[in-house]
Amino acid sequence: MVTISDATTVAVILYLHLTARVHSDMRSLLVVCCFSTFVGFFACPAQSASPPNIVLFVADDLGYGELGCYGQKIIRTPRIDALAREGVRFTNFYSGNAVCAPSRCCLMTGKHPGHAFVRNNANPKHDPEFAKQMGFEYPGQIPIPADEITIAELLQGSGYATGAFGKWGLGHFGTSGDPNTQGFNLFFGFNCQVHAHNHYPKFLWRNRTKEVQPGNE
Repeated sequence: MVTISDATTVAVILYLHLTARVHSDMRSLLVVCCFSTFVGFFACPAQSASPPNIVLFVADDLGYGELGCYGQKIIRTPRIDALAREGVRFTNFYSGNAVCAPSRCCLMTGKHPGHAFVRNNANPKHDPEFAKQMGFEYPGQIPIPADEITIAELLQGSGYATGAFGKWGLGHFGTSGDPNTQGFNLFFGFNCQVHAHNHYPKFLWRNRTKEVQPGNE
């Protein structure tokens, strides 16, 4: 079980890598307007002593119509449907880009793709000694710069404990895109999206520590 201790308010960003049939014009439900929603929340006076918990799902390759709350009749998604009934359901939005890493960059930074640092999917070449020292088995993606301000950093500045679980794809540990230096107290999952293509990974990352997954090959 993944936990964040001593957190009275928790912001969790879940990066889910799914293999589902998709419509070509809806490859990613990465809602860039979420950033402005968060910024507006921070700019408003506190309405209560306890800020709300925030759980944001980001699902690669999941079509708009593949969830029950958006009309799906065959695939059952009762938990997500319940969240939609009890929360906010968006019906008009844009994905920040057509592929994984640049979409995530837009979402995390709130930038238009024309201003975002990451413009495409690419695997950087690390210094071999550095890669060996860090235990990299996969390249990670182009790291976002250290001076980028992410949603997670804004949340931390407002007193939230933050966690990201699933797929990161914005820079390996020890680089400027390290999730632990980009606003997340805890990261658990696939740092590199190439690694995330395997449904049975030999290991997952808990921050900079590899956790072996017994039985997976």
